Amino acid sequence: MKKRVLFLACLMAVMAVACGKQDDQEDIVGGADEPTTIVLDASDTEDTQQQEEEVEETEDTVEESDAETSEEATADDVITDDQALSAIRKYCIQQNPDLEEMAESDDYTLYWNVESSDAEQIVVAYRSYTAAIVRYYVDVHTGDTYVTEFVPDIMDEEEKTGENFNIRDYIEE
Repeated sequence: MKKRVLFLACLMAVMAVACGKQDDQEDIVGGADEPTTIVLDASDTEDTQQQEEEVEETEDTVEESDAETSEEATADDVITDDQALSAIRKYCIQQNPDLEEMAESDDYTLYWNVESSDAEQIVVAYRSYTAAIVRYYVDVHTGDTYVTEFVPDIMDEEEKTGENFNIRDYIEE
């Protein structure tokens, strides 16, 4: 956006100079043998200064609005722990609708919690009613999520399931 405004401002300045009045229109046939000076009418100078001031004001306004927009976008684009936890729960229930009743029942032990969180990634763990631990690794900027699973006494270590999705599809707004 800044580049467009700067380009338009430069274009306007060039057009103003090119379209200005020229009383003495002489053909220039070659280079000058000595340094030359250009004399501008006072009215042309005032117009140019006024245009430059308007361009500077416009640039300042655009810079302020760009800064505000980028701050808002940054704040809005980063996924929070609460959003990730809620979205993973929603995702799991959509995959297996019976989980909603199971989670509300005292007959099953299952839960979701945020295991870790930093500036790049949130890890949400889901403890299944089967005792399996399913971890969802969420990129806080893009929303891309991959899944691993660990089943105690059956698996030696956590393994990727091949399940990938974007958590932003499950974040409630």
